[in-house]
Amino acid sequence: MKKRTIFISCFIILIGLVGVGVSLYVNRDNQKVTPDTAQNTSNETSKKDVRQAVWEQLSDKQQEHIIWQDGTLSKTTLAKGSTFSDGEKIVKVEEYAGKEVYTIDFPTDSMAVPNNMIVYADTDTNTIIGYGLVD
Repeated sequence: MKKRTIFISCFIILIGLVGVGVSLYVNRDNQKVTPDTAQNTSNETSKKDVRQAVWEQLSDKQQEHIIWQDGTLSKTTLAKGSTFSDGEKIVKVEEYAGKEVYTIDFPTDSMAVPNNMIVYADTDTNTIIGYGLVD
């Protein structure tokens, strides 16, 4: 009888600990929180805002094939003579030479390789300044 009582008590305590652990693992927005993401919450929010702002400037056809939350945001300093696509032709963007710009790498649902779209955006206004050339 004692073994059974101890087993049931341990089982109840274990269930309680698992419940507490799960509630600590999920924040109030039902997003998973890990030590890495918990420390960078405000940084992620600003990244998401930039990715969404850039995504909203894309054509409807481009938006159909991209989920903006999957985009990877980074900053790049453009070299002099950098070339982009403006959607129709290759252009040099001397205005941004030596300046830091956002680079957003959006994966697409295309079956072709490469299956991503690289977009460059102004760091002050989040406006698209060009599209990366993808091999």
